[in-house]
Amino acid sequence: DALLIKPLELFKNHPEVLKNYQKKYKQVMVDEFQDTNRLQMKLIRSLVQSHGNIAVVGDDDQSIYGWRGAVIANILNFPKEFKNCKVVCLETNYRSTKSILNVANSVIQKNKKRHKKTLLPAHSENSVHKPEVFTYETDEEEIEEVISQIRHFKNLGFRLDETSVLYRSNSQGALLEASLRTHNIPYV
Repeated sequence: DALLIKPLELFKNHPEVLKNYQKKYKQVMVDEFQDTNRLQMKLIRSLVQSHGNIAVVGDDDQSIYGWRGAVIANILNFPKEFKNCKVVCLETNYRSTKSILNVANSVIQKNKKRHKKTLLPAHSENSVHKPEVFTYETDEEEIEEVISQIRHFKNLGFRLDETSVLYRSNSQGALLEASLRTHNIPYV
């Protein structure tokens, strides 16, 4: 926080310092703007208030750090606060298939506090497979299903070195590793 508070105090107590930085940084770009907090926004405003030359990159649908202080209003209100801005929606998704994006679009469109956009696949889908959602009562049940799926694909002829498990947090990784060891499944 001091990295934000101290410059703001400096700018408030020494306006000539702020003017120097406004002259020095005539163009300001902020990435992952959906994750900015109140103090970061105050610092950004200070730097651009004299010239208004700012570009931001972010996706309000990917704002997940509210618990860490991110303020979604920063990105949602940006076009109102910077009236002459041009909003460019990048709706082409290069990672997911149409069926996955259809599920994602149906979930995120229910959120009324967002910029309107629809994700579209960059490539035509050749697969007839539909996404599936599994829910489990406990982490242990989820890990047992992962182990079951690894065994299933191994029985179908897939090698273990052709198998990957993606997880979101380190705590999930520790539980997965313990279970792989318990089931004598080698992993890297």
